[in-house]
Amino acid sequence: MAELMLDEKRKKSLDEFVAAMKSLYGDRLTALYLVGDGATEPGSLGARHLKLVAVMSVIDMDVLGRYAGIHATWHGKGIAAPLMMTWKTIESSTDIFPMEFLEMKESNVLLFGEDVLAGLDVGTENLRRECEEQVKGKLIHFRQSYMESGGDEALIISLISTSIEPFADVMRNLLRLMGRPVPAGREAIIKAFCAEAGLDEHPFAEALRVRQGAVRMKKAEADRLYALYLAELVKLAEKVDKMEV
Repeated sequence: MAELMLDEKRKKSLDEFVAAMKSLYGDRLTALYLVGDGATEPGSLGARHLKLVAVMSVIDMDVLGRYAGIHATWHGKGIAAPLMMTWKTIESSTDIFPMEFLEMKESNVLLFGEDVLAGLDVGTENLRRECEEQVKGKLIHFRQSYMESGGDEALIISLISTSIEPFADVMRNLLRLMGRPVPAGREAIIKAFCAEAGLDEHPFAEALRVRQGAVRMKKAEADRLYALYLAELVKLAEKVDKMEV
């Protein structure tokens, strides 16, 4: 389980959200977790919404309707509608979504209830296939979106910015398949994976800095980074395609 990495304002909002969920659902709420930013990375970057997982004893129209009634309030406070699942759904879906459930299990903060994810058995038999699907699907989208950008500088920068975190998350899971230590933080993950896979880490690291708001660039610079980034993504797709586990 990770440690909460939020500023005081967001911690306060999260505490209030947990209290609201307990009041709203009572014993139907088995567990509530923070995942993603705030559990794996500092969660005060920009205006991103915190992501939560709610493990419920039942999910019916009453459960959905109750949350729909308060969604606008919490969305306005930077908290996304939680991903709701029953334990039965979780247990029966690890073979289909091994990457997502490994992420949940290994990088979460338990906010309320029983830590059911701690005992979750997530095999890696299907992990390579899902990593390949993620990389190749996102690569196709990455190319298509560039064409659809019409050369607009802001759209190209946004494309680079929004793509890096999913690719870094795939790298984290590929390190697991390689039997290598998985460091904390996406910057360290990119560095470690690229060293193992023989990829140039700099386009990925630069894309991450764009995501973090640490880099401002003009169109020519955005095109240059896109080209370098794309070349390494093609190599990444080839690497995961040939990986044997």
